[in-house]
Amino acid sequence: MTQRQDFSEKPSVQRYVLGPLLGDGILLAEGKHWRWQRDTTAPLFRHAEILNYVPIMARAAQRVLDKWKQEPDPVHMISRDMTQATYEVIAQTILIGGGDELTKASDEHNPGYSRGVPWGVAYGLLRLPDWIPRPGRLAMNRRDILFRQIVGRMIDAQETQNRPNNDLLARLRKARNPENDQQMSRKQLIDNVLTFLLAGHHTTATALTWALYLTACAPEWEAQMLD
Repeated sequence: MTQRQDFSEKPSVQRYVLGPLLGDGILLAEGKHWRWQRDTTAPLFRHAEILNYVPIMARAAQRVLDKWKQEPDPVHMISRDMTQATYEVIAQTILIGGGDELTKASDEHNPGYSRGVPWGVAYGLLRLPDWIPRPGRLAMNRRDILFRQIVGRMIDAQETQNRPNNDLLARLRKARNPENDQQMSRKQLIDNVLTFLLAGHHTTATALTWALYLTACAPEWEAQMLD
């Protein structure tokens, strides 16, 4: 951490592909603008805080198991179930609430979005200007706009509730930029909430899905895990 100033520039392809969706939140921000956002959210991931999340994680896992036991079909859509479970965890821990609208939108729009990502990566690596037509851009833009609208509605809805003062959204609202003493704008709130929602459950769901797949492919290791 003593040399973090030497690694301030994010890859251009990262901003090219994710910028329309995540704006200038903690993932894409640079330098001092990144640092104050990071300092605001870091306490949520201390060891003691993580331990408080364990019962919620266990309940989410148990609900998936119960669902599998009740369904007559022995074949399950693991990726979908892992996405629902991890969204439940992220929504009930650092966000305290939130429906499944984002997950449903992901199921509907992710196929078209995924087809456009390789083109976005290629254009980003070549540093092509944004005005050049790109295959899949419209599908990606539609999903980005929809996601930001959904998160905006989530923020608005939670403003009217009797909320705790230590979750992610509450911390973001109270935070002030030490450079100018300003609070986050609505756009910055959406940038960061969306960043944590997507990073907090889609990536985890994918990791869990592949972990279960690999375990199923290695019965000897599965047996050791069960033991």
